Amino acid sequence: MKAMNTETMRGLRKITPVTGVALFLLALLFFPAGCSDREDAPARIQPPQEGEQVRPRVDVISVRKGDIYLPVQSTGTVTPYRESRLSAKVSGRLARVSVDEGDLVSTGQILAKLEREDFELSRDSAAAQVTMSKASLNEALLNLEHAEREMKRMERLFEREAVSRQKYDEVVTAHAMARARVEALNAQIQGTEASLELAERQLRDAIITSPIPGDVTSTMVNEGEVIASGSPLFWIMDVDLVRAEVKIPETDLQKIAPGMPAEVVFDALAHRTFDGVISE
Repeated sequence: MKAMNTETMRGLRKITPVTGVALFLLALLFFPAGCSDREDAPARIQPPQEGEQVRPRVDVISVRKGDIYLPVQSTGTVTPYRESRLSAKVSGRLARVSVDEGDLVSTGQILAKLEREDFELSRDSAAAQVTMSKASLNEALLNLEHAEREMKRMERLFEREAVSRQKYDEVVTAHAMARARVEALNAQIQGTEASLELAERQLRDAIITSPIPGDVTSTMVNEGEVIASGSPLFWIMDVDLVRAEVKIPETDLQKIAPGMPAEVVFDALAHRTFDGVISE
């Protein structure tokens, strides 16, 4: 380094301690820029004048504890929380369709009716079979009661040897047959009652009702059509509560968890935001 002249040394001795510190800091801060030969290098900041007091500027902020907001954005598909694709449980001709597409329905509301005459005839026939079976059972019970009395009477006579073994065996066999007849009729009654219950259920199924509240989004039948069991009839969606199925990148899975809030926006409703919760 070249030796400084006397006046320069005097000038340096006149700089206050605060100014000296400031110059040292400025030298450290702007040294890389001062050594750059690039044309776009920033202009040098001039050191303070002799005797000028340099006061450093300090900005104070408060440190606080809180959650870090790291939003995860993705697109997905919105589906109804509940929906039902109704089909016919029985075959028949549609007598009436009570709703159209776009109608709002409630639980249990009648949507359509099938012609009921055939189902009513089946119900009445099954009911008649039950009545006949019960009447036959009553008759069989009377025969069983008579056979029991005759068997007891024959037992006493047989013990006194007043009747032959053959006569006694005939009475015992008749009693056993009367008991078997009662058991068979009891089973027959269970079968006819089951047929009656089935006929009544089919009669009820001839009226199609909505299992959930919602909007009728599609109707696949018209009045007068003959439909088969299992034929699709209506599509109902409950959109009061909906589910958004969103594809999340694997790298973002660690950022979300069930119970976190979510915001959902739609292209068709650009100015509305819907609040949701991550369920799974």
